[in-house]
Amino acid sequence: MSINRINILFRMILLCVTILYSCGVKKSLNHKPNIINLNSNIGERIKISDTSYKIDNNFILKNEHDLWELKIEGDNFHHCIIVLKHKVGDNIIVFDNTQSEYHCKIIEVKKAYCLVEIQYLIPKKESGPKIHVYQCLPKGKAIEEIIEKSVELGVTRLIPVVSERTIKKPEQVKKRWLDIVESATKQCGRNDIMEILEPVPYLDIFLDNKSDLKIIFYENSENSIDNRPFRNAKNISIIIGPEGGFSEKEIALARSNSFLDVSLGNTILKSTTALILGVGIARLFAQNS
Repeated sequence: MSINRINILFRMILLCVTILYSCGVKKSLNHKPNIINLNSNIGERIKISDTSYKIDNNFILKNEHDLWELKIEGDNFHHCIIVLKHKVGDNIIVFDNTQSEYHCKIIEVKKAYCLVEIQYLIPKKESGPKIHVYQCLPKGKAIEEIIEKSVELGVTRLIPVVSERTIKKPEQVKKRWLDIVESATKQCGRNDIMEILEPVPYLDIFLDNKSDLKIIFYENSENSIDNRPFRNAKNISIIIGPEGGFSEKEIALARSNSFLDVSLGNTILKSTTALILGVGIARLFAQNS
């Protein structure tokens, strides 16, 4: 093949590549972003505090284009931008204390805060039963794992309880517990915050308890768990014991206050295992009854 023919062929190939590249760039510039499936996992969930919606602190504001924006700062900004490395154009989910969720897009990132544009309100999901767990305090740091798993399992309220065989007896909710709740909420995708009350004596469980269904998990119970008691239950109270279990007096007190004692099997379970198994079964039965 002559040198002239090689030069001509090379120029033709170069021209084709140029045309294809130009078409690709033009196509990419005109390409519209895909519609996001609301059932898919889209970005990180950022919790907005109680004061988020006060206009006087400029947390929510309207811009010149008549669009609503959110200013995200503090720990949420650090987690979103520094830890997860989100950038301008990324989608995130923001939720408030009314359990409303908003699909947002990051439009500006500054040194200490970022602005996101609220694009639309996400339809609320059907909520399951409200589950209130009275957890007798275990020893060590087991309560921290219990708090985390309670959030993941959709527990509405966790009430630490000081029972006869409780070894560790804190007098108030610790900041570490609240940090675990916030972290677990972001991780599991809940749009509400599980409440943790101050530790209470065992007797206080039965003060004005109006739950539809009341259960105490007891290793020596002769009652096996089944789905019948869970039918139409909208509010469920569950008592879970410490490592040493319940005394006979505590079980008798629970029975006299309309709590059904139920066994979770033939083996002795740790508090964390009992919580995961018991709450999981309760939620499953209540949602499918």
